[in-house]
Amino acid sequence: MTHTLVCPICNGKSFKTSLHCKDFTVSHETFDINECITCKFNITSPIPDNLDKYYQSEYYISHSSTARSLIDNIYLVARHFTLKWKIRLIKQYHKNKDLSILDFGCGTGDFLETCSDNGFLITGVEPSPKARAIATERTHG
Repeated sequence: MTHTLVCPICNGKSFKTSLHCKDFTVSHETFDINECITCKFNITSPIPDNLDKYYQSEYYISHSSTARSLIDNIYLVARHFTLKWKIRLIKQYHKNKDLSILDFGCGTGDFLETCSDNGFLITGVEPSPKARAIATERTHG
């Protein structure tokens, strides 16, 4: 694991812990979210090595898009509405017709697909090979 000593946004060197998070799905490890005192950027610290292992679960719906329970179905419906909301927000603040979107950690590509459907140029990065394959099919198919 890599400890964050310098803010990747402003090069600040002072942080405070803003949140403790537990991964209930795969590793059951606890992580700290640290906030840069200077610019308020939040980052997981330490940054885990091999990030893809934290998403290797059939229950991680962002990498499978498969509803297995009522909660999963509710999540998929909510995602539909939040994707529309995100597009409205982007259009509200960015009037440029040739807008490019980079989605780092794009999962199965739902956000990228929605952006592409709205005329944005898209690029996604996804460390999980399984989710990346689905995203590639969805956005280049």
